[in-house]
Amino acid sequence: MEKFGGSVSSFYERDETRQEKAMEYFQKAFDGNADIKLAKLEREKSAEEIQIINLADIYSNMLRAKYNLADLNISESNVHIIPDDKWDESQTDTSGFYSITDQRAYIREPISKMSFFATTFHEFMHFKSHNSISLGDLGLEDVNPQTGEFVEEFPKLDRVQLGISTWGQIMGERAYTFFSLNEAITEEIVRRNIWRAFEHPVFEKERRMIKDHVDKYNAVLPEGREPMSEKLLFMGEYKPSFIKKAMYKLRGVSTKDKFYFGNFAYPKERRLLKIITEKLSQRLPEKYKSSDESFEAFEKAMMLGINESGELMFAIIDAFGEGSWERLGILEDIDSKIEWAESL
Repeated sequence: MEKFGGSVSSFYERDETRQEKAMEYFQKAFDGNADIKLAKLEREKSAEEIQIINLADIYSNMLRAKYNLADLNISESNVHIIPDDKWDESQTDTSGFYSITDQRAYIREPISKMSFFATTFHEFMHFKSHNSISLGDLGLEDVNPQTGEFVEEFPKLDRVQLGISTWGQIMGERAYTFFSLNEAITEEIVRRNIWRAFEHPVFEKERRMIKDHVDKYNAVLPEGREPMSEKLLFMGEYKPSFIKKAMYKLRGVSTKDKFYFGNFAYPKERRLLKIITEKLSQRLPEKYKSSDESFEAFEKAMMLGINESGELMFAIIDAFGEGSWERLGILEDIDSKIEWAESL
């Protein structure tokens, strides 16, 4: 599966002219030639930030290679760092987001190099996972009614598939499906691959300072207590309350010293994913020998698209019964969805 227009791998459009024009738009936006308003809010990137962007590009391409997908190289011109005082204008409370129409990743002013890498890696996985669009039907503003010519603004979208999530017109109604799980899969990919990346010299100062704090903590532990692991700290295996108490209060680390202590995003969504993957391996042991293997089924679906990966939907139905796939995908309160998953 190749990308045909920037990050987009397929267009559901019968009219070849409209499809060609849409592909041209996406490629133009991806190449940095489109006039994108939000990008104008960015601040200049440092040389180290550009280095980190390039590192995120390399690591995200490793996931594409895992599924025999060609590299999709994203340059620093596709990434915009938005200062804190301008972030509200992007209308999101996250640390970053990916826009399929802009072909851009927008990153909130990072608190550390490690957090900047984690957020950029996450958004690049959205870039490089399955992206497909369906153009709107007649009456949408992609053609000038006076001249019949294609308008340079992007034609309105009827439907978008990003990873395993879908938003747009579904059975005549606007809906979102699998949004929570798509974010959980993406962030879990970051969590599972971030440790190796932090060995890069660009993170040396931050990593050394964290190691110093871990060593100081372990040096005064009572006998018999399990020492803190630097790797587990990075991997987010410790509860945030424990990290705060151990690293900030007990060892006197200033709260102004903001490092990357495994603060991965979408914790409830990832908990939902963990419940489902663990139960999948329990219910279908002949298919998935471990929760890691069942997680890969979700990862594969995100990278290739549900239709291409094939197995995930049928595995969910086999394990949890009719209607479970639809229930897993609907947009609802995440606590309610976790409660439902635990009851399976």
